[in-house]
Amino acid sequence: MQIDVEEGKRPFLKQARNPFTTTELEQPVAARFLADEVERLSKENDRLQEYRNKYHVADKQCGVLEEKARAKGALEALDAIGIAVGAVMVGLAPALWKMSPFNFIVIGLGATLLVASVFARVVRVKSVPAARK
Repeated sequence: MQIDVEEGKRPFLKQARNPFTTTELEQPVAARFLADEVERLSKENDRLQEYRNKYHVADKQCGVLEEKARAKGALEALDAIGIAVGAVMVGLAPALWKMSPFNFIVIGLGATLLVASVFARVVRVKSVPAARK
């Protein structure tokens, strides 16, 4: 049985002979030492289990937030595209004015797309809760 000791932690173990013999391990002092060490390690393990559980909860929350951010980015891109295309269609209306049936369709679709995109953005921005202080 080898005992590795980090520098500065439990310096008395550095002076102990390794490996321990069975005669040394049968001593009451060794049994008490090992029992204390087992108890200390058990407490440390329990404390670290809490951190592991907290890590898994935080990891799940991080995944959910990353997915929400990805979806939010996609919606913002769609809003921007809708606003841009709608504005271009409305802007092209004077050039298409001579084409009688086509100009009203372009203006109508462009205005609808523009208004719908702006409305979607406003609704999404208002639905986001205010940052907690």
